[in-house]
Amino acid sequence: MKDACVFAFLLLIIAAVLGAAYVQPQWATELGLDFWNLPEVCETMHESLQTRAELEELIMETLQRMALRQEIVDELLSNRLTFAEAAGKFKRLNRPTTIPRLLEYAYPGMSPDEACCRNMIDVILKDRRVVSDPDAETRLHRALEQLRADGNGMIQLPD
Repeated sequence: MKDACVFAFLLLIIAAVLGAAYVQPQWATELGLDFWNLPEVCETMHESLQTRAELEELIMETLQRMALRQEIVDELLSNRLTFAEAAGKFKRLNRPTTIPRLLEYAYPGMSPDEACCRNMIDVILKDRRVVSDPDAETRLHRALEQLRADGNGMIQLPD
């Protein structure tokens, strides 16, 4: 008898919930009881997981590119690379990404190669070894102007 009463009570509760869900479907949605939308929820979850994987891949690529960029700066600052060689490496490193478009925005009116050089200079000037060197910026801009002179007024980096 007690089991029958509990069962009847549960049926009454379920009927009340289903009735409320029918009359006010947004209540069921707000409470997460809209099981009829489960396929949509699963699809959204799958898309979110896919987006997360893509973002994680982009983050890893960005971190690798930052590490390679730092290696180039290290080689330039230790005189194992010339300014032109380092800028060429920056250019190749940026090529498969959206960075060239960002450089157009950051350095308007400049050729892609000059924008790449100026980006490299900006990165170098933030390096802790260069921050305390008051002549570093002047030397870097002289190297850029020498590159322009060597290219007869145009900055042309190797591909």
